[in-house]
Amino acid sequence: MMIAAKKISIMWFKKDLRLYDNEALSSAAANGFTVGLFSLDNLRWNTSDLSTRHKVLLLKGLYELAKRLTGYRVPIYLARGNFIDTLTRLKQEFEEFTLYSHQETGNYSSYLLDNKVRKWCKSNHILWEEKRQNNVIRGLKQRDVWSRKWKEFMGKECLKIPVFQSNVCNPQMKNNQFLSPEVHDFEWNGLLKFCGVDHLALDSASKSLPNNLNETMKRLLTSFFQERSVNYRTEMSSPLKAEYSCSRLSPFLTSGMLSIRALHKELLSASEELKSKEFNATKFSSLRSFEKRLHWRCHFIQKLEFEPQLEFRCMHVNYEHVRNQNKLNAQEEEFLNLWKEGKTGFPLIDACMNYLKTTGWINFRMRAMLVSFASNNLWLHWTHSGEHLARLFLDYEPGIHWPQIQMQSGTTGINTIRIYNPEKQFIDQDPDQIFTRKWNPNGWPHSEFDKIVDLKKSSQGAREKLWAMRKSKKFVDLAKKVYLDHGSRKRKNFKQKSQLVSNSQLELLDKQ
Repeated sequence: MMIAAKKISIMWFKKDLRLYDNEALSSAAANGFTVGLFSLDNLRWNTSDLSTRHKVLLLKGLYELAKRLTGYRVPIYLARGNFIDTLTRLKQEFEEFTLYSHQETGNYSSYLLDNKVRKWCKSNHILWEEKRQNNVIRGLKQRDVWSRKWKEFMGKECLKIPVFQSNVCNPQMKNNQFLSPEVHDFEWNGLLKFCGVDHLALDSASKSLPNNLNETMKRLLTSFFQERSVNYRTEMSSPLKAEYSCSRLSPFLTSGMLSIRALHKELLSASEELKSKEFNATKFSSLRSFEKRLHWRCHFIQKLEFEPQLEFRCMHVNYEHVRNQNKLNAQEEEFLNLWKEGKTGFPLIDACMNYLKTTGWINFRMRAMLVSFASNNLWLHWTHSGEHLARLFLDYEPGIHWPQIQMQSGTTGINTIRIYNPEKQFIDQDPDQIFTRKWNPNGWPHSEFDKIVDLKKSSQGAREKLWAMRKSKKFVDLAKKVYLDHGSRKRKNFKQKSQLVSNSQLELLDKQ
C-alpha cells in the first residue's frame, strides 16, 4: 500500500533527543506529517566503542522523548536490522518522503552508514536534509573563519518546540520486520530487551542513571549556574572537588538532550545576572573559563569532522608506527589489562580507573593522566587504551575523544608533548588522600614492588622517542599542514606562526 496524498517527514533521531532547539525536527514538523526513527543498525548500535552504559543513556533519553511526542501524535519507531532496508520499505509505504536529521560527527562506523544513506537517497530521489546542531561545519575549506562562525551560530536564538501538523500514521508500519511498535508503547525492560540490552546485567553506571533524565538535567543546570560554578576554574582539576564544581552536563550534550546553544544562552544569562548583583570576580572568572570549554568542544569535534580517520590514524603520519597498533605482545597485553583493572601500583591511576568504571565520569585532568600513562609509560598504542576509555566514558563524544587521546599521546605533531606524572598529580590533586583511599582501598598502601613500570625511565624513554620523530624538516612541513587543517586560530598572528619551521616554535602553534 502506498501513501502519497500527504507530505511525510521522516525524522531520523540520532544524538539529538530533544524538542527544544532542534532544527532538524523543526524543519520536519514544518514540512509534513512527522514520523520518528531511531536506528539499531549494527553500524550505529553494535560498534566496539559503544557499551551498555551508552545504550541505556540513549534509550532513556529516547523513551522520555517518545512519551512527550505522544502528546503531539508523533510516533517514534525503532528501525531494526539494516537501515537501508528500512528506508527501502518506507519508500514502498510512502512512495515519497523527506528524510531529516542533524549533521553528525560520530565514530567512523556512523560515518560509513551516513555515506550509505546518502548514496541510497540519491539513487532513490529522496531528499535528505541534514541540519547543524553545533558549530561543527561540514565542508569547511579553511579554519580561519571558524571562530567567527562559532559566534554567529551561538548568537542566533534557540528554536522553540515545533508546532506539529495533525499526524496520521500508516497502521501497516507497526509490527513489521523492519520497525518496532511505537517506542512509547514499550515497558522499559521490554525496550531494553528489544534493543539487545540485558536489564539484569547492567553495570553500575547504567544503574545509577536517574529515571527522569530531563528533570535531572534541569536541576544540574540550575545548581551549576546558581551555586556550583563559583569555584569551577580552580577546582575542575581535582578528582575530589570536580565532582561538585564541574557542570556534569556532558552526557546531556553528547546524547543531544541539551543543545550547546541552549547551554550557552544559560551561561550568558548567568553572567548578566552576576553583573547586576554584587559582583563576584571568582564566579565570573569561572563562567568565562566554562565558556572557553564550550568553544573548545566544537573546536575538537571539527577536527574529526574534517578527518574522520583520526579514530584510528595518527594526526601526524610520522607517528603512525611509533607504537604497536597491531595484535599486542604478551607484555603489552599484561600492561593493558592491569591498567584496565586499576592494578598498576600507582595509587591515583588505579583510584581514577575504579572511579571511572563505577560512575562513568571523571574530570578532564585525570582523563588526560590515564591516557598519558597508558600511551607513554606503558607505551601502548592509543587506539587500544582509547577504545577502552570510550566504553567507560558515559559522555563519550568521538570528536572530542579521539583528538584528545592523540593529543595526550603526543601524535598530533603540533602540540607540546605532555607526559603527566601520576605521583606529582597524586600530591597536587589529592594531598589528603581522600579520593585515593576511597576509590583504591584494597591497594593501599602501595609498595615499590607493586608498580608495574619504572615511572622515571619510562617517561624519559617515551619523551626521547616522541621528540626524535620531530627532528626532520619533513616532519615540520607535514606538521604545518596539520596545523592549517586542525590548529586553533586563537592568536591574531597565526598566519606568521604557520610559517615557522623550527621544532621549538612548532610545538607552540596549538595550545588547546
